[in-house]
Amino acid sequence: MADPVSGVVAVALRNPSRLALVDMRTSRVTRVVPVPGAARHLQLLAPGGPVIVPGEDTDVVAQVDLRTGEVKTQAKVGRQPHDAAGVDGRVYVAVELGGNTTVVNTDGTVGPVLPGPVAPGGVAIAGGRVGVVDVRGARLFVYDAAAARPIGQLSAGNGPTHAVPDGSGGIVVSDTRGDALLFYRLGPEPQLVRRVPLKGSPYGLAVDQARRRLWVTLTATNQLAGFDLSGTAEQPFTTLAAVRQPNTVAVDAESGRVYVAGAADSTLQVVDPR
Repeated sequence: MADPVSGVVAVALRNPSRLALVDMRTSRVTRVVPVPGAARHLQLLAPGGPVIVPGEDTDVVAQVDLRTGEVKTQAKVGRQPHDAAGVDGRVYVAVELGGNTTVVNTDGTVGPVLPGPVAPGGVAIAGGRVGVVDVRGARLFVYDAAAARPIGQLSAGNGPTHAVPDGSGGIVVSDTRGDALLFYRLGPEPQLVRRVPLKGSPYGLAVDQARRRLWVTLTATNQLAGFDLSGTAEQPFTTLAAVRQPNTVAVDAESGRVYVAGAADSTLQVVDPR
């Protein structure tokens, strides 16, 4: 997760559970702070933070200050929160082994538990709607963010995993087993707009809204693909070598610099694309 407001890139570490806070200017780790659970994914609640940390091993969703590393709130949710995204202070949590989407209120208390995916995965919010990927059921569940209620569900390929807002009111889903990117419009009527084939098991996603670029990690080939969202994004404009097992990608919207986390070697790759 990259935040140009604080100038921090946050990387989740395990055994023990920590966050490494990296200075964007120097690409150096400035602080490593303990967190109440091992996270697989991190998202910003708002520009400048805090960062949302879903602890898969403790069932705790925490919010952590990016500048100080202080844990601001903690909420106990269902079994194995996988991903979480926030809007207007409210956090939507994909509870993977609980088979639901849990809402954490602005005061840190647990709110509604919404029916949803069999195995919730990635979460993305766009245009007042929340999209939650069902990894096992290959569906996209859509909720109204303000009302915290289900809107509907759509087909999501053969094996979707993650999702990201596209910066134009829609979201992009990586269909990892189906070797494709799925582009959705979430409102007023949710619909799949197009499917773009992409070999290599697309997985991690990040959007540079300033440059209208989508970055996708390819875990089967250890590559990073870049797409131009100002057009139809049918083909990548670049494909770069990446670290081994590139599970996560983030982008600094100010500089355009891309950060790729490699799970195999616990490395952070910094890319300055042209």
